[in-house]
Amino acid sequence: MSALANSQINEIEKFTAQSGLPEALKPVVRRYTGQESREERQRTAREPPDILLTNFMIAELLLTRQDELDAKVIDHTGGCVSLSLMSSTPIGGAGETRGCPAG
Repeated sequence: MSALANSQINEIEKFTAQSGLPEALKPVVRRYTGQESREERQRTAREPPDILLTNFMIAELLLTRQDELDAKVIDHTGGCVSLSLMSSTPIGGAGETRGCPAG
């Protein structure tokens, strides 16, 4: 479930490393997929990244649960300019499809 976020953080970091941007202008990218330690989650809540990579399951939990740490992470998205959702597999699992009906 977190494979896409894991691969994307590596690709974004490679891209920014080769960008020639000064360190102060490079975006801060963090992962929030449930694999992180409590310390990493606390850092994300304290110091919001420019780009937050997560998966659909954690995104749902962030939006619905009342954990104080997760609430801080969501609070930082108030000025969010865009939201991009990606999935490498059907969200419902193998064989299940969802979407708009044809026609």
